[in-house]
Amino acid sequence: MATGLRPSLVRRCSPDSDRSSMELSAHDHLTLLSSLPDAVAIISLGGDILWSNGVSLEIFGHHPEAWVGRNILDLVHPHDAELAISAVGTMNDRGDNGRGILMTVQLRHADGRWIKSEARGRRITIDGEQVIALVVRDIEDRYRLDLAHGNVDLLKTMVHHSESLLMHLDDEFRITTASPALTRLLGYDGFLSEGRSLLDMVDEVDRETTTRILNQIAASAVFEANFRHQDGSMLRLHSTVHDLRADATVQGYVLTATDITDLRRVQSALRQMAETDSLTGLLNRAALIERMQDRFASKQPQSLAVIFADLDGFKTVNDTYGHGVGDLVLQEVAARLQRCVHTDDFLARIGGDEFVIVLTEPGIVGPKAVGDRIRAALATPFVPAGQLVNVGVSLGNASAEDYPTVSALLAAADKAMYEAKRAQRAQKRTSA
Repeated sequence: MATGLRPSLVRRCSPDSDRSSMELSAHDHLTLLSSLPDAVAIISLGGDILWSNGVSLEIFGHHPEAWVGRNILDLVHPHDAELAISAVGTMNDRGDNGRGILMTVQLRHADGRWIKSEARGRRITIDGEQVIALVVRDIEDRYRLDLAHGNVDLLKTMVHHSESLLMHLDDEFRITTASPALTRLLGYDGFLSEGRSLLDMVDEVDRETTTRILNQIAASAVFEANFRHQDGSMLRLHSTVHDLRADATVQGYVLTATDITDLRRVQSALRQMAETDSLTGLLNRAALIERMQDRFASKQPQSLAVIFADLDGFKTVNDTYGHGVGDLVLQEVAARLQRCVHTDDFLARIGGDEFVIVLTEPGIVGPKAVGDRIRAALATPFVPAGQLVNVGVSLGNASAEDYPTVSALLAAADKAMYEAKRAQRAQKRTSA
């Protein structure tokens, strides 16, 4: 047992040890603690149980010898573990702090039930060693009394007006009772919903994932899912489920849920604004690179091919007709490019008149065929604001099979595009 204390102290703390072998300080402490009507344990600063009195058997069903050697966290409900760890750490830091640290936690009974308990711990010195004296009181009856005979009207009013949904579910995740928020949020009558499976309200798209999460609950679980309103519309709910089946008061699952539909809608809009080119609605450079990097991180990045497109004669459009007409041309170019690619392909505007097309399955329709489509699509004159405008396009392509990184792949396609542009200019000079 790694307690950080001398083994002799552990022996002195044993209820079966010879009184004559117990030093006075330890004897005085343990005699006093043994006389208390509450369960008492001496634990190391690391949380290992060194000694407990006989009341622990009466309240929690554990024989004192069965507690010794275990860590106190083994007996604490997982939901309260963080609180217990924090309390032990505070006692270690503060030392003798008067009345000690008081906390309310659920402790495991020998039969597996969870007992609502009030625990007060204080660091003391026994036989020259620093330990923690923990006094534990069963408050299960008081807890039930508080719920039944406390300010019930206040509690009911708070639950009634809460925007969050509160549900009690049985072992099969069927609704046994629900707060009025069920009607306000999802339109279902609380009484008529009793006995209905929670999963019936979850949209089919999220039902399989939600079922898996619920079936794998240890102490609690958090998930998001679309819930279907009675009128057929969808709400996005952020839900937390606690497994309180072993709790004598609850004996089931407790679910709390908050409507985050508007929040996710705003987040989606902000994400779209951050990822798209404001003029054309295509992806911007940052979003394009991020998606390409995701594909490169996958097992088959070589399935990508990149086409770099730069408009020919676009500067003349801006200089002759102004940037307003130029913007209309760019918007129409984007629309025509979208008709040339597959819906799974990436299409981005990365500069003034520069566009990038990423083919995600070039084996089906290769860069050459897509390039021919693009040239044909842009060969038709544009008529922005009643002006007849012609622009050409220079294309260059590269395949991920030949380049190990996104930057290298884009640079190769860019270089190929400029080589094509120079070749076109040379051909025009020769023709002239």
